[in-house]
Amino acid sequence: MRKHFILLILIAFMPLRSIAQSLSPAPMFSDHMILQQGAEIPVYGKAAPNAKVIVTFNKKSVKTTADSNGEWQVFLPKQKATFEPKTLTIASGKATITYNDVVVGEVWVAGGQSNMAYTMKLSSALKPPVNGEDLCALELQKPENSKIRVFNCQRDSKKAHWDVANGESLAAASAPGYFCVKHLQDSLNVPVGIISNAINGTLIQQWFVDGDCYNRNVKDYVPYAVKGFLWYQGEQNCTASDREYASKFVRLTTEWRKQFNGRSTVSNAQPFLTVMLAPFRYSSQKHRAGYLDADELPKFRLQQMQCLDSVTNTEIIFTPELVDDQYDIHPSYKWEVGRRLALLALNKTYSRSSLEWSGPRADSISVLSVGKVDTLCIHFAHTASGIINPSDEKHYKYGPSYEWFEVAGSDGIWHSAIAVYYNKENVKLWCRDVQHPIYVRYLNNESAVPTIKNSLGFYAFPFEMKVNRKHKPTIFSIGDSTMANKGEGTEEAGWCQLLNEHLSDAIIVDNHAQNGRSSKSFITEGRWKRVLDLLQKGDYVFIQFGHNDEKADTTRHTDANTSFKDNLRRFITEAEDKGAQPVLFNSMVRRKFDESGKLTNTHGEYIKAPFEVAEEMGVPYVDAEELSRTLVESLGPEQSKSLFMWFPPKKQDDTHLNHTGARKMSKLFLDAAAEVVPSLKKYVK
Repeated sequence: MRKHFILLILIAFMPLRSIAQSLSPAPMFSDHMILQQGAEIPVYGKAAPNAKVIVTFNKKSVKTTADSNGEWQVFLPKQKATFEPKTLTIASGKATITYNDVVVGEVWVAGGQSNMAYTMKLSSALKPPVNGEDLCALELQKPENSKIRVFNCQRDSKKAHWDVANGESLAAASAPGYFCVKHLQDSLNVPVGIISNAINGTLIQQWFVDGDCYNRNVKDYVPYAVKGFLWYQGEQNCTASDREYASKFVRLTTEWRKQFNGRSTVSNAQPFLTVMLAPFRYSSQKHRAGYLDADELPKFRLQQMQCLDSVTNTEIIFTPELVDDQYDIHPSYKWEVGRRLALLALNKTYSRSSLEWSGPRADSISVLSVGKVDTLCIHFAHTASGIINPSDEKHYKYGPSYEWFEVAGSDGIWHSAIAVYYNKENVKLWCRDVQHPIYVRYLNNESAVPTIKNSLGFYAFPFEMKVNRKHKPTIFSIGDSTMANKGEGTEEAGWCQLLNEHLSDAIIVDNHAQNGRSSKSFITEGRWKRVLDLLQKGDYVFIQFGHNDEKADTTRHTDANTSFKDNLRRFITEAEDKGAQPVLFNSMVRRKFDESGKLTNTHGEYIKAPFEVAEEMGVPYVDAEELSRTLVESLGPEQSKSLFMWFPPKKQDDTHLNHTGARKMSKLFLDAAAEVVPSLKKYVK
């Protein structure tokens, strides 16, 4: 009889238990949670299919009906920040769930990989800081702070919950994330919460909506309302030699902004505040992309900077001086990373415009003085009260000059440059190996530590930029060794090398011709693209190929009547698209006399192909073969040796010119070009 009575009682309570179990808010909701101020607040979860659900907070109730799958969502009206603990209740049928100690303030997500996952309690696998006290360890010993709330996402979402900041809850929290919100709380004087949501060794694409990290660590928590995101990630993409990081960052920010906050009508432009990767010797070990060069990290950093141009409401901090050991990928001073993220957030998100958060950033490069060697001026923003002059610091590590500057000319070859303090916003530099630099870069090595800093001690960002020059009309020349510049002090010269002798200072010659190149290899090696990037309206392009197109090797050979012509057409079309004037030249002669004292044709069909393309496309043409033939034949077999690299017995070269020959050929060809391109005449002496 007793057994039957107990069974009847259990049966009577089964419907109530079933109802209670069917009401299941999302795992983001718990005691001690913090709700985002100033935004409609999504509250969501599951209930019985088609059940009524009522959510009440701060004397306001919102009702909804679960769909056929039992999923439901409501939006609480916007709330003001408050330290006063409140309750949030969710009711459905006879079931009611109550959350206590709920506050309203600012909520931030800390995402990324191991440097963001770096916890307040130092893992045994990580090194403590070399200098000063471990502020993470000290923070864990402080009393409980109910003004800061912590949510540590875990792969098992059932174990995750909100808690007040104390030694236990902070132990597993993101250190940079916590110190960021700690400084925000001190400045804003409102409750602040941090959602620690990072996993070691992850690629950015794993955090996309269809990625495994998103499914494990984000999916169950959205669309919780947040103020913005702190993102410290990229090491894995860097080791994979990822050249698409900027576009992937666009996708990540778009998806996360859409998933959090829950309203399709929201502007979806919450701030994404990021951290640039610190110095690390990636080249010292093998990675997923194999062994890396020392410039792989600089290339990745430039992509991180590119993200700023690709995504709205995004910025980045740089903390290169926080590295104790360049063979340790985890710098330990995470409290300073968090502080700078907080300064960035206060400036950009909370309108504290007077707060500086960045180190110096180069924003323009101009020519300070022109001479045999140009002096450049680099202007920096974010200098606070000014760039620090190394001469003012008695113990400045690198002396009075700044390290890690390089310049390149039109050939794209980089050389170290001398850089010194100029004034509070400018650095000047020069390089004797590159008389007229076109490009400047800074910190192009994984081990490079910046030597430029502002008055707050924040260090300068890496960059690669083009020099801002007042444009002068320029003759760009593309071709082979008969045009090319030769080494200083050598007896050999290309005819374009000496063009300047016959031109006024009102026009520049930028000679890109290179020994051994054909029209094909000049394109495949990226040399033509380099010229295209420099071309401007009003420039000229002298085009002369053929000597190496004739050769049999597959990297250079073209067919005179098909691929050779196609390449010439490409040069013409793309130059004209940039507003430049192309001029076609055929190849100059080789000094090969027959028995009658006439030069033989060593170029075959490659001589007439440029003429035929010029006729077809209506562009100026110079018959360099005919002009050079007339000159060489007029001198005869013996005297013509004076034009070429004939220095018996060591040198008997019938193709390449000496300085005398180059000077005469350049004058012949330039005068002919000025006849077919009248706008050149005003520049010819």
